[in-house]
Amino acid sequence: MKKRKNQILAGVCFLFVFLGILAVASVIFVNRAYNEPTFEQIIFQLTSPMDGMSWSYVRQVLVNCVVIPLGLTTCLAILVWIPIKKGMWKNPFRIYGLPFLSLIALVAGFWYAVDRLGIVEYIQYQSEESYLIEENYVDPNSIALAFPEKKKNLIYVFLESMESSYQSKDEGGIFDFNCIPELTELARQNVNFSYTDGVGGYQPCYGAGWTIASMFCQTSGLPFLTPVEANSMSLYEQFMPAVTSIGEILEENGYQNVFMSGSSAGFGGTSNWFSQHGNYEICDYDWAVAEGKIPEDYYVFWGMEDAKLFDLAKEKLLQLAEEGQPFNLTMTTIDTHFEDGYVCELCQNEFEDNQYANVMACSSRQLAEFVKWVQAQEFGDDTMIVLVGDHLTMDSNFCDDTPEGYVRCAYDVFINPSVSPVQEKNRACTTLDFMATTLGGLGVEIEGNRVGLGTNLFSEEETLLEKLGGDLGAMDAEFAKKSSFYQDRFLYSME
Repeated sequence: MKKRKNQILAGVCFLFVFLGILAVASVIFVNRAYNEPTFEQIIFQLTSPMDGMSWSYVRQVLVNCVVIPLGLTTCLAILVWIPIKKGMWKNPFRIYGLPFLSLIALVAGFWYAVDRLGIVEYIQYQSEESYLIEENYVDPNSIALAFPEKKKNLIYVFLESMESSYQSKDEGGIFDFNCIPELTELARQNVNFSYTDGVGGYQPCYGAGWTIASMFCQTSGLPFLTPVEANSMSLYEQFMPAVTSIGEILEENGYQNVFMSGSSAGFGGTSNWFSQHGNYEICDYDWAVAEGKIPEDYYVFWGMEDAKLFDLAKEKLLQLAEEGQPFNLTMTTIDTHFEDGYVCELCQNEFEDNQYANVMACSSRQLAEFVKWVQAQEFGDDTMIVLVGDHLTMDSNFCDDTPEGYVRCAYDVFINPSVSPVQEKNRACTTLDFMATTLGGLGVEIEGNRVGLGTNLFSEEETLLEKLGGDLGAMDAEFAKKSSFYQDRFLYSME
């Protein structure tokens, strides 16, 4: 009986140690993998659908959050068991010392997690009410949106982790080299809304710091705010049905919507968002396999590389153009995803051992070639192309040498819009502004030039961030607080 009790006590002790190590290892992995994510993002990752997750990412999770903690716990168990078996540690220590130390390991591990993940700050913010969204939200259904008689097609490309910061210092970036020269040139020759007076970009806001959040924000004019409630999975099955997106507006005005992705669009509820808000045809990795576009056993990185996606996009665009209906083809790149991106057969070794820079350079060339191809087609003159970075990079060390005080921005360019901007540079703009700006670029007359929380940047209307004096921190702090209006109107409403 005594031996049985000792075994149970030892098991509980090592369970506490394992959980403490697990908490620390998981936080270290999450902060490295997502580059210091917000607690909102962590909640989303834990509650959203995992369909289509990259197997390489799954392996990283298993290694960092299961294998390493188990290995360390096993090593500690062996180190403790040897002196116990040899009689070096007597009963008082075994009975009282080991349980006490294991409890400290558990508490220390969880306190570390709470501190590093910003859980206390999150709870504090959620205890405060913010009225910023309620006071500034413009319902797209409550304003007049007048489309031109001849509607332009739209090609909208979310660029994974693409920043204007990747340029050389002389061109407004943070490096001694420019690994996106083609994108720099596209920005110079077309409309590039910039935080600075040169080629730059926009500032991602709170609630838009990862891919699906940015997609949601750019297409709805709202930040993506995630509840903690356990039933939140249903939000991604019926993805915020009370929100009106640009997809629905375009569909109501005769557009055919298509969403294309080289990964599975099931990940994070992406396919649900686009299919439920604009009836997009989903052409993702799973579709490509089902349609015989790629072999059934083909899988690299997150599915298929961008080179194959661009080829399929060209094929789809020719098909859409033949149908004679105005179209919106929205797509997202994936090769530049963290960590270090995917080296495809088109990549060159321009920056030697800097793989991420090489992948960015390859993406820049492919995007420029894709734009050139579109412009050469018969439908090119009747099409606006929008290239927008979805968020700042989550790569753990690519931007480590960012100069103090430098404001990193995500890339944007509007090619062949129907109107010219009143002010293109020195705009304090955020992710919120792209729904209204895209409609404005298509020549849509927007009553008040505001949609959702966003502003049509082609107009002279101030953005929400400009109204707040350009203080992104202040705006983000308000978004981090509880908004009863947001929760009642969008999260839980089934209208």
